[in-house]
Amino acid sequence: MPKRRIFISIPLAKEARYALERGVYEIEERLAKSFSEVRFSPPENWHITLLFLGDQEDDALAKIVRVTEEVAAEAPELELNLEKIIYGPPSISGKSNKEPRMIWAVGDETSSQKIGALKRKLEDRLIEVGVRFEIDHKPEILHITLARIARFDAGSTPPVEEKLDLKMRGEKIEVMESELKKGGPEYFVLGSFDLAVME
Repeated sequence: MPKRRIFISIPLAKEARYALERGVYEIEERLAKSFSEVRFSPPENWHITLLFLGDQEDDALAKIVRVTEEVAAEAPELELNLEKIIYGPPSISGKSNKEPRMIWAVGDETSSQKIGALKRKLEDRLIEVGVRFEIDHKPEILHITLARIARFDAGSTPPVEEKLDLKMRGEKIEVMESELKKGGPEYFVLGSFDLAVME
């Protein structure tokens, strides 16, 4: 049975996406002059990944969609803040990680904690219904992948760190399928569910 590459994410509202585009445009213009190893993602592909589930068969996918709908109905909308654009993933606790392969817009600590709590709720419920996936134990960092880097050279790659302070509201969670193409991944929405309205 064929498998499909699945993740659960929070889409960006149009207002947040347009505001983020303005900051990204300046970085894209600056890097285009001196750095050919970076490829920016189309803004319509930007999202906050909650949970990557990897390759899943259709019977598991039905459970994933059902659980996501149930969790969305119980979880409040999220007030989030994107604070800066950086190379990612960043080093954690001062330890040296692999070379950055992406450019991220990242949230502040409080926003990352909110995303982490929702992620854990989804993980627990999916495990309960028998969906198999690899649990990521790294500290949760709210991030949006803006670009991918083919080759990073710490000595010659231009610096990137742009302050944002962009407030946004997470209003939905979506089950997504990713198809890897030569020109970059293509995303398909398999289920979209409103979070409970904030009181």
